[in-house]
Amino acid sequence: MKNYSYQLFLKAKESGDKEKMKFLYENYKSDPYIKLEYAKILIEEYKIKEGETLLLELLETKNYLYALLELGKLETNKNNNEKAKKYFSDLLKYGNEKDKSIALFWLGKIESNLGNYEEAMKYFNEVLA
Repeated sequence: MKNYSYQLFLKAKESGDKEKMKFLYENYKSDPYIKLEYAKILIEEYKIKEGETLLLELLETKNYLYALLELGKLETNKNNNEKAKKYFSDLLKYGNEKDKSIALFWLGKIESNLGNYEEAMKYFNEVLA
């Protein structure tokens, strides 16, 4: 991303300017950061399939960890718990320490929502360890 477009990206992200982010995506479709942020906007606007498609494309890039997190959250919100657990388990497996803590939290949240409180506590305790 060129310096000017990067500045536009930061400004659009910071201000939540959806139109500017759409413009950036349309002009820089291969940029993974713009694609990620635009996917999140689409999901917020209930254009779930479109946003999910962009996130799935990001799985094939070096930015796949961000996509795993967002896909896991998306599947959790859709009550597709097994798919969500797969994404968070992959994040746990491949991510850094911060990613792992986030993945453990979400896995605990899913288990808690399912009524599996002992399993949820294992995840939550691991986050705290």
